[in-house]
Amino acid sequence: MLKKHVETEAWDDRSSNKEQQYLTHGAFRYFGKLPPTLTRKILGIQGVGGKGSRDYVELMCGSGTGILEALLLGANATGVDCNPLALLACRVKTTPLATAELDEIVRQFRAALAAGRIEASKPAPPIRNLDKWFNPAAQAGLAALRDWIDGLRAGPSTDVLRLAMASSVRPCSNASVRTGRLFHDVDKTPPAPMEEFEKRLVRLCNSIAGLQGSNIDKQSTCLVEADARATGLPDGAFQAGLCHPPYFALYRYSSDVLRFELEWMGFDRGKVSSAEIEDGFKTTDETLVEDYVRDLVAVAVEARRLIVKKGTFAVITADSTLRKDRLSVIKPFIAGAEGVGWKLERHAVRKVHFAQSSYHRSADPEIVRPEDEVLIFRAR
Repeated sequence: MLKKHVETEAWDDRSSNKEQQYLTHGAFRYFGKLPPTLTRKILGIQGVGGKGSRDYVELMCGSGTGILEALLLGANATGVDCNPLALLACRVKTTPLATAELDEIVRQFRAALAAGRIEASKPAPPIRNLDKWFNPAAQAGLAALRDWIDGLRAGPSTDVLRLAMASSVRPCSNASVRTGRLFHDVDKTPPAPMEEFEKRLVRLCNSIAGLQGSNIDKQSTCLVEADARATGLPDGAFQAGLCHPPYFALYRYSSDVLRFELEWMGFDRGKVSSAEIEDGFKTTDETLVEDYVRDLVAVAVEARRLIVKKGTFAVITADSTLRKDRLSVIKPFIAGAEGVGWKLERHAVRKVHFAQSSYHRSADPEIVRPEDEVLIFRAR
C-alpha cells in the first residue's frame, strides 16, 4: 500500500508582537516563545478543549503560552519543562488572583521599601564577570530584592514578586535587552533596580488582573519539572500534546538566554543544563544536528506513551544552517516520529514577520530564516 503524501500548507502570520501581549502573555519576556495566536490555531486544529479532548500536555512548555491557551479553550493542562524559571513564569501567568490580593502585593513592596526593610544580607551570586555585567548599584539592588523576597512565605503572591524580580534582571544588567543571547551593551545605562522592579511588578499585577472572568481556574493545571524525554507522567493520560523545542544552533537557555535570571533567582543552572536536549549552541560541528534530531525523536517516544491512540501531537521546529549550509531537521524528524508510532497528518510552513523573525537567526549571524514548520501527528 502506497504511503499517502501530506501536502505542505503555507501559513502567513502578520500579527505584531504588540497584538500578542493580551492577558498574561507579555508577563515575562521569554525569547523564542510561540505567538499566542499561532498556538491557539494549532490547538484548535487538534481539538483541544473540545468534546473528548479535555486533557492536554505540553513538553518543553517554556513560559506557558500553550498552557494558558489550552486553559482558555477549556482543557485541563499539564506542562513539563526542565527549567524551574520557565515553570515559575508559567505558574504566575495561569494563576488568577483577586484585585485586592494584587493591590496588596504592590502595597507590601512599597511599604517594605519605605521602611528600609529591603536590604541585602548576602552578596550577589558568583556570576562570571559579575562586574562587567552588573554595576555596583545593580548588584546591591538586585541582592536586596532577592533577599527580601526569599524571606517571605511561599505562595502565589510571592511567586508574583519573584517573577517581577526575574523580569528586572536583564534590564538592570549591562546586557542588551533586544536579543535573546547575551551581548554587552557599552551604551546602555541600566535603570535603578527598585524603580525597574516596581514598574514591572505593577505591570505584571495589571496583566494578572485581566485573568479575572476568564474561568481558567475551572480547569486543572499541573506543572512538572522534568526532562521532556522522561516525564514520569502516567501512560495514556492525554488526548493532545505539543512541543516547541529550542531550534538547533540558536539558543541555550541555561547558559545564555536565561543565565543571569537563573543565577540571581538561585536556581541550579547545571541541573537545568543536564536535562536540556542537544541544541548545538555556538557549535562548529554540523554532526550535532543528528543528536538534536535523536533527542527530538526521544521526546516523540515519550509523547506517544503519554497520548492515547488517535490523539494528536504538534511539534513546531525548523531546519537550521551552519556556515551557510542548510542542516536538515524536519525530514529526519518526521521519519523518526513515524517510526515510533506517529503518523504525520498536517505539515505547514509558517512565515513570520516583524520582530518575531529575529529569533529565527541561525548559527550564521548573516542568515535569518523567517519561517518555522508546524507538524501535526496522529497516534497510531
